[in-house]
Amino acid sequence: MNRRHSSVDVVVRDLSATGAKLKLQEIWMVPTEFELQLLSPSGAVELVVPCQRRWQTGVLVGAQFVRPTES
Repeated sequence: MNRRHSSVDVVVRDLSATGAKLKLQEIWMVPTEFELQLLSPSGAVELVVPCQRRWQTGVLVGAQFVRPTES
């Protein structure tokens, strides 16, 4: 991961307990591992979820939620 040095706005198209389908604003190769920040309507961060990219087709991305690795 890049330690939150960059971000990309996405639309969550589908959400379940195990993952999400994300829609990017433009085609961009999503990293294999990333964090998804879910925001409240006011813009406050409500939840940060570690994810793995499972698939990507154009601007659509399948993200699987993963447990953080213990150090």
